[in-house]
Amino acid sequence: MDRRHFCKIGALSLGAVVLGIIKGYAAVNTQKGGGSSVMPCDCRISVVRMECYEDLQSMYLDDPEEGPCRSFHVGEKWNIKSGDVCPPGFCTHAWDALVASVSKALSLRNGGCCKFFNDGVRVVSCPDGSRPVIFRVEINA
Repeated sequence: MDRRHFCKIGALSLGAVVLGIIKGYAAVNTQKGGGSSVMPCDCRISVVRMECYEDLQSMYLDDPEEGPCRSFHVGEKWNIKSGDVCPPGFCTHAWDALVASVSKALSLRNGGCCKFFNDGVRVVSCPDGSRPVIFRVEINA
């Protein structure tokens, strides 16, 4: 076997191994319910406001007339238990932002910039900069 043939076989083998690892990782995250983040405590999540910045959408989105987020509506509420994963139909990007914010606040209860407001209430925004959804999170920890 010449060196060229050996390198081709080695590259294909390595590609197959990497592909198997990626598929395994994707399967694990899918089994968790879509979002890979787990809520660290019991809480109630409410949608309090939905913004839409048309100037940013016209500059940066593929569809400049996308409008506000269609995943949520003002007034929607969810009761979440500790250990829950992303509920069906809930935007996984917003869920991950909520879990990260609550986790950070729980770890910094006695200081830092991520403290709770008014007896365990947090205000958290989803990461969509042109049409953010603002959530109120009431912690029952």
